[in-house]
Amino acid sequence: MGSYHLPVWGHITLLVLTILAFAPQLYFLVRKQDSGPISIVYILLNLVVATEQFAVSYFFAIYPTNTKCLICPTYRGIFSHTPLDAGDWLNFAHFLTVFILWLIMYISSFAPSD
Repeated sequence: MGSYHLPVWGHITLLVLTILAFAPQLYFLVRKQDSGPISIVYILLNLVVATEQFAVSYFFAIYPTNTKCLICPTYRGIFSHTPLDAGDWLNFAHFLTVFILWLIMYISSFAPSD
């Protein structure tokens, strides 16, 4: 099985599309201060998943596959290249963006309505 490498413009396009996917709900939560259409539990559970994905990607970006990892010495890593290239850093930025957007949604859902 060969590996598939998305070009940098593809990573950037997917990152922009992710942000655009969150835009309508963030608009209602921040501008309208209306959290009625979406469940707080749903936001919380998605925030938990995004936190876990970001934490794992952060760990493997800081401890790349060519160093001795004490926790998991046989794991090859979730990133494609050693050292990390632009596509790997854009993957990491995608995990960070999703985490931040879910965090904003979670905090905004508790904003007091007028």
